[in-house]
Amino acid sequence: MMSFDCLKKLFPEKKVNWETAAKEQIKINEGLKLKVYKCPAGKLTIGYGHNLEDNGITLGVADVILAEDFNNSIKYLEFVFGKDFFNSLSSNVKIALTDMMFNLGLGSFMTFQKFIKAIKEKDFERAAEEVKYSKAYIQCRNRYEKISKQIKEG
Repeated sequence: MMSFDCLKKLFPEKKVNWETAAKEQIKINEGLKLKVYKCPAGKLTIGYGHNLEDNGITLGVADVILAEDFNNSIKYLEFVFGKDFFNSLSSNVKIALTDMMFNLGLGSFMTFQKFIKAIKEKDFERAAEEVKYSKAYIQCRNRYEKISKQIKEG
Protein backbone atom coordinates (compact mmCIF):
# COMPACT_ATOMS: atom_id res chain seq x y z
CA MET A 1 0.00 0.00 0.00
CA MET A 2 1.39 3.35 -1.03
CA SER A 3 1.45 6.07 1.60
CA PHE A 4 0.41 9.67 1.08
CA ASP A 5 4.03 10.85 1.42
CA CYS A 6 5.15 8.25 -1.12
CA LEU A 7 2.55 9.49 -3.64
CA LYS A 8 3.74 13.07 -3.16
CA LYS A 9 7.30 11.97 -3.92
CA LEU A 10 6.26 9.91 -6.94
CA PHE A 11 4.28 12.76 -8.49
CA PRO A 12 6.05 15.97 -7.45
CA GLU A 13 4.69 17.82 -10.51
CA LYS A 14 1.14 17.11 -9.41
CA LYS A 15 -0.53 18.56 -6.40
CA VAL A 16 -1.19 15.34 -4.57
CA ASN A 17 -3.52 16.04 -1.70
CA TRP A 18 -5.13 13.71 0.78
CA GLU A 19 -8.27 13.40 -1.39
CA THR A 20 -6.23 12.13 -4.35
CA ALA A 21 -4.40 9.68 -2.09
CA ALA A 22 -7.69 8.49 -0.59
CA LYS A 23 -9.19 7.91 -4.07
CA GLU A 24 -6.14 5.91 -5.12
CA GLN A 25 -6.34 3.80 -1.98
CA ILE A 26 -10.05 3.17 -2.55
CA LYS A 27 -9.36 2.18 -6.17
CA ILE A 28 -6.77 -0.32 -5.01
CA ASN A 29 -8.91 -1.73 -2.20
CA GLU A 30 -12.20 -1.90 -4.13
CA GLY A 31 -10.86 -2.91 -7.52
CA LEU A 32 -12.64 -1.98 -10.74
CA LYS A 33 -15.57 -3.98 -12.09
CA LEU A 34 -17.24 -2.65 -15.24
CA LYS A 35 -20.18 -5.02 -14.96
CA VAL A 36 -22.64 -5.28 -12.10
CA TYR A 37 -21.64 -7.74 -9.39
CA LYS A 38 -22.64 -8.61 -5.84
CA CYS A 39 -20.27 -7.28 -3.21
CA PRO A 40 -19.46 -9.35 -0.10
CA ALA A 41 -22.48 -7.72 1.61
CA GLY A 42 -24.69 -9.05 -1.21
CA LYS A 43 -25.44 -5.64 -2.75
CA LEU A 44 -25.49 -4.98 -6.50
CA THR A 45 -22.35 -2.97 -7.12
CA ILE A 46 -20.42 -1.52 -10.07
CA GLY A 47 -17.24 0.43 -10.77
CA TYR A 48 -15.06 1.01 -7.75
CA GLY A 49 -17.48 -0.43 -5.21
CA HIS A 50 -20.47 1.80 -6.03
CA ASN A 51 -23.49 0.30 -4.26
CA LEU A 52 -26.29 0.55 -6.82
CA GLU A 53 -28.99 -0.80 -4.53
CA ASP A 54 -28.61 1.77 -1.79
CA ASN A 55 -27.19 4.70 -3.77
CA GLY A 56 -28.44 4.36 -7.36
CA ILE A 57 -26.68 6.83 -9.66
CA THR A 58 -26.76 10.59 -10.00
CA LEU A 59 -28.21 12.57 -12.89
CA GLY A 60 -24.65 13.46 -13.90
CA VAL A 61 -23.63 9.81 -14.09
CA ALA A 62 -26.82 8.96 -16.00
CA ASP A 63 -26.00 11.71 -18.53
CA VAL A 64 -22.44 10.41 -18.95
CA ILE A 65 -23.72 6.88 -19.55
CA LEU A 66 -26.35 8.18 -22.00
CA ALA A 67 -23.70 10.11 -23.94
CA GLU A 68 -21.46 7.06 -24.23
CA ASP A 69 -24.29 4.71 -25.20
CA PHE A 70 -25.65 7.28 -27.69
CA ASN A 71 -22.23 7.68 -29.34
CA ASN A 72 -21.83 3.89 -29.51
CA SER A 73 -25.26 3.61 -31.15
CA ILE A 74 -24.17 6.01 -33.88
CA LYS A 75 -20.88 4.14 -34.38
CA TYR A 76 -22.80 0.87 -34.74
CA LEU A 77 -25.18 2.44 -37.28
CA GLU A 78 -22.23 3.78 -39.27
CA PHE A 79 -20.81 0.25 -39.21
CA VAL A 80 -24.09 -1.34 -40.39
CA PHE A 81 -24.94 1.21 -43.07
CA GLY A 82 -21.61 2.90 -43.80
CA LYS A 83 -20.80 6.34 -42.45
CA ASP A 84 -21.55 8.25 -45.67
CA PHE A 85 -24.84 6.44 -46.26
CA PHE A 86 -25.97 6.92 -42.65
CA ASN A 87 -25.09 10.61 -42.74
CA SER A 88 -27.01 11.02 -46.02
CA LEU A 89 -30.28 9.95 -44.38
CA SER A 90 -32.87 12.47 -43.23
CA SER A 91 -32.87 13.61 -39.63
CA ASN A 92 -36.12 11.70 -39.01
CA VAL A 93 -34.62 8.42 -40.18
CA LYS A 94 -31.34 8.97 -38.29
CA ILE A 95 -33.28 9.74 -35.10
CA ALA A 96 -35.44 6.62 -35.51
CA LEU A 97 -32.46 4.37 -36.29
CA THR A 98 -30.46 5.76 -33.37
CA ASP A 99 -33.39 5.21 -30.99
CA MET A 100 -33.74 1.63 -32.26
CA MET A 101 -30.03 0.86 -31.99
CA PHE A 102 -29.89 2.39 -28.51
CA ASN A 103 -32.84 0.26 -27.41
CA LEU A 104 -31.82 -3.00 -29.07
CA GLY A 105 -28.04 -3.01 -29.14
CA LEU A 106 -26.04 -4.13 -32.16
CA GLY A 107 -26.72 -7.87 -31.80
CA SER A 108 -30.51 -7.59 -31.73
CA PHE A 109 -30.54 -4.80 -34.33
CA MET A 110 -28.68 -7.09 -36.75
CA THR A 111 -31.56 -9.60 -36.59
CA PHE A 112 -33.71 -7.07 -38.51
CA GLN A 113 -32.22 -8.10 -41.87
CA LYS A 114 -35.28 -7.25 -44.01
CA PHE A 115 -35.53 -3.89 -42.25
CA ILE A 116 -31.83 -3.15 -42.79
CA LYS A 117 -32.11 -4.12 -46.46
CA ALA A 118 -35.12 -1.81 -46.92
CA ILE A 119 -33.22 1.09 -45.31
CA LYS A 120 -30.20 0.44 -47.55
CA GLU A 121 -32.54 0.52 -50.56
CA LYS A 122 -34.14 3.70 -49.17
CA ASP A 123 -37.50 1.95 -49.24
CA PHE A 124 -38.70 3.68 -46.10
CA GLU A 125 -42.31 2.57 -46.42
CA ARG A 126 -41.26 -1.11 -46.41
CA ALA A 127 -38.75 -0.46 -43.60
CA ALA A 128 -41.49 1.18 -41.54
CA GLU A 129 -43.63 -1.94 -41.95
CA GLU A 130 -40.75 -4.27 -41.07
CA VAL A 131 -40.42 -2.53 -37.69
CA LYS A 132 -43.90 -3.79 -36.84
CA TYR A 133 -42.94 -7.47 -37.30
CA SER A 134 -40.75 -7.61 -34.22
CA LYS A 135 -40.77 -8.58 -30.58
CA ALA A 136 -39.56 -5.04 -29.81
CA TYR A 137 -42.70 -3.62 -31.40
CA ILE A 138 -44.88 -5.85 -29.21
CA GLN A 139 -42.92 -4.99 -26.05
CA CYS A 140 -42.62 -1.24 -26.66
CA ARG A 141 -45.53 -0.49 -28.97
CA ASN A 142 -45.66 3.29 -28.50
CA ARG A 143 -41.92 3.69 -29.01
CA TYR A 144 -41.84 1.55 -32.15
CA GLU A 145 -45.03 3.14 -33.56
CA LYS A 146 -43.21 6.47 -33.39
CA ILE A 147 -40.04 4.95 -34.90
CA SER A 148 -42.09 3.40 -37.71
CA LYS A 149 -43.78 6.73 -38.43
CA GLN A 150 -40.46 8.61 -38.45
CA ILE A 151 -38.98 6.13 -40.91
CA LYS A 152 -42.07 6.18 -43.14
CA GLU A 153 -41.86 9.99 -43.34
CA GLY A 154 -38.29 9.55 -44.54
